[in-house]
Amino acid sequence: MTGEPVCWNPEGVLPDAAPAGKYIAVATGSGGFACGVQDTGAIACWETLPRAPRDSTGPWFLDVPTGSYVAVRTGGADACGLRDSGDVVCWQRDGEVEVHPGPFRTLGVTWNMACGVKRSGELACWGLDSERVPDETLDYYASVVPPRAYDLLEMGGYVEGAALCTLRESGALACWSDAWSGSSAPPGSYKAVSLADSHACALHQSGEVVCWRLGRGQARLDLEFIGLPAQ
Repeated sequence: MTGEPVCWNPEGVLPDAAPAGKYIAVATGSGGFACGVQDTGAIACWETLPRAPRDSTGPWFLDVPTGSYVAVRTGGADACGLRDSGDVVCWQRDGEVEVHPGPFRTLGVTWNMACGVKRSGELACWGLDSERVPDETLDYYASVVPPRAYDLLEMGGYVEGAALCTLRESGALACWSDAWSGSSAPPGSYKAVSLADSHACALHQSGEVVCWRLGRGQARLDLEFIGLPAQ
């Protein structure tokens, strides 16, 4: 394995999109850029979609705060990295840099908010960028997600709200949203999950992939599955 990221967009494969190096983790969001953690602990970011001519901000995502990282997550106008110290560092389109003391073991980022699971199992969430996240939204997640040592936290945003999913070493998957009450997830044992703007997909221990929609219409354990198992 070379550890070299491969990127593509609607126009096709992007040759040599990522800076040279060996990567141990890669993340991409809805902001037209991707970031990866190199085996040196540094984070490198690069463009995956051309910026609109009216966008005079510049490639803000290239201004990665220095440090040694073990994970990175990206949103639309923000990105966060998990340092090997356990602290989370977020940098944003408006140039602001925020440090959230840990120690955290995993984190997730969506449009305008981020959450992290501390090593103690406690979930902490905070707003990002200029978009104000209501305190009740942040408090909701802190109150409904049980304090456990989750190994993976993924977040996604959609037109009606946001959702997050947690995954444990046992393969147990659970998802929450401020648009429905209770936890929801397809039954089974999983080893990976990913959330997008309107749906989520999870990789079953057997190698099958199952996908379902996100939205207010999805009540607890009443998910509309839109994917077929991978062959």
